[in-house]
Amino acid sequence: MARSAESLGMSQPAASRVLRELEELMGIPLFERLPRGLQPTWFGDSMIRHARTALSAVDHAFSEIAAMKSGLTGVVRIGTIMSPATALIPDAVVRVKQRFPQVRLIVRVESSDTLFPMLRQGELDIVLARPLEEENNQDIEFEPLGGEDVCAMVRTGHPLANAADVTLSDLARWPWVVPEAGSVLRRRFDQLFRVSRVTPPADFVETGAQLLITSLVGRSDTVALLPREVTEYYVSHGIGAMVPIELDCRMDPFGIATLGEAPLSPAAFAVLETIRERAAELYLEDARR
Repeated sequence: MARSAESLGMSQPAASRVLRELEELMGIPLFERLPRGLQPTWFGDSMIRHARTALSAVDHAFSEIAAMKSGLTGVVRIGTIMSPATALIPDAVVRVKQRFPQVRLIVRVESSDTLFPMLRQGELDIVLARPLEEENNQDIEFEPLGGEDVCAMVRTGHPLANAADVTLSDLARWPWVVPEAGSVLRRRFDQLFRVSRVTPPADFVETGAQLLITSLVGRSDTVALLPREVTEYYVSHGIGAMVPIELDCRMDPFGIATLGEAPLSPAAFAVLETIRERAAELYLEDARR
């Protein structure tokens, strides 16, 4: 007890009092009092393990803060679906580079069913996507951010752009560009026509490549299936027009996902905090509108 008190910078009576108060709080003896010292009980061994974990976490926090103060370096790999790639991720990337210019960022834009395996395999540090319904996600730490509506987008001047009373049957007559089979959005698209008992479009191209999607829309009468946030971004830049129809095809909430068993590096943690910061601002702004 004397050596323990000395390492803590307190008197032996004070250390004995702290231990006694802890045991009274727990309602169990943590140590056996022996003639030549203390012997941890079974309960004490458990408390010691948890105390070491807590101290290790505190040390890790100090190391991260020191790294952040001295200027972060390292590589952070982010995976995202389409919607966050239009505003949230670009805004967060700009802030990260302003604060930590030496951090190298790699951003992949893919579907959720591609991003989660990459996260589990250690190919990505942070993912913005929606959990796959059929998978066990206990190994994933997930912070939901919000759901998203889906829209139909066409080129400016397309007959559907200013049409009145557009129906699913009307949409089914046009060529489409849709997500690849197996993706969450594609399943919802197929379900939309099936539930409405409308024959789905027979003329379509499957792709998730945004450049190809916008090129097909701009060069033809193709209709694109896109999240509302993405559609509004394209419309605001004159790239396309939104078809005036409400599609009953709302997606499940997407959010921030990390691998629970893999601690983030100081640089990745700083990027994660910046994404959280911008997400809180962005979706609060949307709620106010």
